[in-house]
Amino acid sequence: MRFQLPKKPDEADALRTRAEYLEAEIFARAQELQTANARLREANEELAASQNKLMQKHRLEAIGQLTGGVAHDFNNLLTTVLGNLDLLQRTEPLSERGAMFVKAAERSALRGARLTQQLLSFGRRQVLHSEVCSINTVLREIEGLLRRALGEAIELGMRLDASLCDVLIDQTQFESALLNLILNARDAMPQGGRVVVETRVEDYAPEGGLDADYQHPGRYAVIAVRDTGLGMPAEVRARAFEPFFTTKGAGKGSGLGLSQVHGLVHQLGGHVMLDSAPGQGTTVTIYLPEAKDLPATQKAVKSVPTDTGGTTGETVLVVEDDEEVRRTVVTVLASLGYHVLAASDGAEALGIIGGAKPIDLIFVDVVMPRGISGVEVAKEARRARPRIKVILTSGYAQEVLASHGAHEQFPFFAKPYKQKQLASEIRRVLRCA
Repeated sequence: MRFQLPKKPDEADALRTRAEYLEAEIFARAQELQTANARLREANEELAASQNKLMQKHRLEAIGQLTGGVAHDFNNLLTTVLGNLDLLQRTEPLSERGAMFVKAAERSALRGARLTQQLLSFGRRQVLHSEVCSINTVLREIEGLLRRALGEAIELGMRLDASLCDVLIDQTQFESALLNLILNARDAMPQGGRVVVETRVEDYAPEGGLDADYQHPGRYAVIAVRDTGLGMPAEVRARAFEPFFTTKGAGKGSGLGLSQVHGLVHQLGGHVMLDSAPGQGTTVTIYLPEAKDLPATQKAVKSVPTDTGGTTGETVLVVEDDEEVRRTVVTVLASLGYHVLAASDGAEALGIIGGAKPIDLIFVDVVMPRGISGVEVAKEARRARPRIKVILTSGYAQEVLASHGAHEQFPFFAKPYKQKQLASEIRRVLRCA
């Protein structure tokens, strides 16, 4: 048996110190690794959230383009339907029963026009008649309507900030959007509850996210509608602004309420936020820019008085690529006593304008085929004949008109329209100095 002397005390201490150092080093590295993993998880979660928001934004934009195009086509169809119904009533003797059928068809066509207006609202392509308004004043004016819409089982609270800034809105469209939010809140509280409509002022600087492209720094009027209802799970909340998406039963909702709010607010230069969770109610918050802080491209489109006077035989050039719409408009104007010329595209229209025939007014569709838009036709007509009158028309136009740089240059008349409305607008423009 070999005898081994114990190590010197100083060597043992050194070994213990070395072991403690290595243990501390391993612990620190483990802590650093845990911290790095936590940061990586947070980064991955943020990336996934950003990707989801981007996908949702792109999906809403794609749906907006699709619905805007569909609404435009339907407006052309409805223009033809309404025009021919007007012609039928004016030119054909109808029995009482026949007149009843025509009126029923007309009511359905006008309902279709309202539906396409909601689709255009989501696609931010509707025509707005905007003016500077006090949101608090608007809310006080419709408070009674909101209370009746909620019913007796639901309490309505109003918290209005007296310092709220003025905004530029289409009051009729805004009231409709607010009523949609109130009705959604009512439907989320079948056993009763409470809705609070609150206004306040915020200085806003966008931080990115889903709505970043629609946000502009500045002072905003904030309108929040908060309910104590059922709330929405994440999968419903993610699709809440899509048109025709609804969780309500058959016949209880079109799925266009929130989409109309979303499109209108964005078209007004603002944005919408949705906060909801199951059992915690829902809050929809609208941000609208102060009137003086609106982007330069956001201008008011003012309504004009009607004029139902008769014609004195002026000549109108109708430029419309849709054959049925063109034929209907030509027939309507001829029945009103105008001399009518017609062109199916911009090139044909410019050929007529360059000729010797007198033309008092051009009624031209904004979106035209074969490379020459209605706006270009209007501008060229003004160069060739400075005194000529112009009316632009389209199934959607607010966005299209602005993109062609003609938002304020020419009057605009939206499709679909009834004969009386068309006659009034043409007379008004012809009589303008």
